[in-house]
Amino acid sequence: MQYGIIKSVSFERGFGFIRQQRGLDVYFHATVVVDQAFERIQPDQPVKYELEKRDRDAPKDPREKGPRAIKVELIDRVPGGILAPPPPAQAPKHHPRARQRKPTWRRSIGEPAPSADAPDSSGAEGVTDAGGSDIPSQE
Repeated sequence: MQYGIIKSVSFERGFGFIRQQRGLDVYFHATVVVDQAFERIQPDQPVKYELEKRDRDAPKDPREKGPRAIKVELIDRVPGGILAPPPPAQAPKHHPRARQRKPTWRRSIGEPAPSADAPDSSGAEGVTDAGGSDIPSQE
């Protein structure tokens, strides 16, 4: 069982979402709430819930976008005051800041990019072969 807080509830449509400490919000249907307490659920109320176990090899239904609760129980408060981290299967597979920085290994910051029109800085006018000897230009 995991702990979360009710994010939103749609009484007309019979479902709601639970906010986890990290990860995606958890969907729940009115029929999975213990003791028919769906009408008593309020936003920001702590709950204890159990996630549906999904087989990774099974074909995925395109309508299912995230985790789903199979049992939701109302509680007075979250034990310990903070939510536990999600299991490794639900944790993000990449660091949240992974794509925010540009790679710096290509060139130093502040160094201008080399242009195609710039003259060769070596000063050599002729072409050399692999052995280093000059090859006369054909003009």
